[in-house]
Amino acid sequence: MSGEERESVSNVIRDLEKRVAQLEEALQEMKAFLTKKESEPWWRRTAGAFKDDKVFAQIVREMRKARREDYEAVCREIDEREAKQKAKRGAGDKNVRKRKRSTPKRNS
Repeated sequence: MSGEERESVSNVIRDLEKRVAQLEEALQEMKAFLTKKESEPWWRRTAGAFKDDKVFAQIVREMRKARREDYEAVCREIDEREAKQKAKRGAGDKNVRKRKRSTPKRNS
């Protein structure tokens, strides 16, 4: 290997070492950030952020309306399914009773 080649390789190695050092430093900063203990919980810091916000109040009203409509639709669907099941059971019960009546009694 010539002197120029060695110097070129040496420069590449130095650049790589510098980049690795930068990455390690950034990693340490991220670890420190992620492990940092806050003095108060996140929800306390954000609580009240939308107080007196008319747009947010409208969003909440729309969400409640949509939830109420979804709830009512699900309740109707459940009621319909229960009515169908009850009707099927009722029809099945009648057939069972008829079969029982038509079955001859056995003497023991």
